Amino acid sequence: MAAKAAARIAEETLRLNPDINEVHVTSDGTAFYTRNDAQNHANSLPNREVYSTNRRIAALKAAVAKSKADTAEPAAPSDTEPEVDELTGEAVNDTDNEPANTDE
Repeated sequence: MAAKAAARIAEETLRLNPDINEVHVTSDGTAFYTRNDAQNHANSLPNREVYSTNRRIAALKAAVAKSKADTAEPAAPSDTEPEVDELTGEAVNDTDNEPANTDE
C-alpha cells in the first residue's frame, strides 16, 4: 500500500476516533491503535510495512496540503469556454486569424 493511501486511512481513522492520538496502518489498509498489534498483523502479509502517525503530525500534513491548495495557480481556461477579447468583449475565433480579404 502506498504511503499516501495509508496516510488517508490514518487521517480518516483519527477523524472518526477523537479519543486516540496515534494510528498504525498495515500494507493491507488495516488500521490499529497500537503499533504492536499492527506489527503482529503485518507479519502475516507479503509487505510487512507499517505506516504510523499521530494526531499532531496528521494535522500538520493536512495544514500543509491545504496551504498548497490555496496558493496553487488558477486553472487554465477550459477549452469549452470561448476566449473573450478584453477590449471588445466579443469571442475570439482562433481558427480565423487570417486578415480580411479586401479587394479594392
